[in-house]
Amino acid sequence: MDASVAQRGFFERHSLVIGIVLMFALTWPLYSGLGLFVGYGLVLASLIMTGLTLGRAGVRALLHRFLIWRVGVQWYLVILFGPAILVLAAIGLDFMLGGATPDFNNVDARRIFGTSTNLCYFIVPFFLVDVLTNGEEIGWRGYV
Repeated sequence: MDASVAQRGFFERHSLVIGIVLMFALTWPLYSGLGLFVGYGLVLASLIMTGLTLGRAGVRALLHRFLIWRVGVQWYLVILFGPAILVLAAIGLDFMLGGATPDFNNVDARRIFGTSTNLCYFIVPFFLVDVLTNGEEIGWRGYV
């Protein structure tokens, strides 16, 4: 039996265990110094294990799953804007029922970026941090 065939068979038989061990091995060292990128250790482990067990076609199939839209665009809009709409509705309802007027001058973003910055400028950094910290989706949803 060819050594590469035996090696591939070993990885195929134990792919889940090896993949999860590799995910933790590539994630924990990043956590202490580069916490923002911790999820990408999972991505790297997923791509490595998929490549070792299924080859390039498997890697392409893994990445292609993220381009499949399983629901209509309106549901993506609900997920994107729904939480903000619910929070604003709750604040408005509280105010209409006699609650205190919300003080948007004391939000955490103002402490980080300063009081003279417009709150609208925080949208881009929020989404950027969200993109940087959510690399784990390929690992958990796609591979495992």
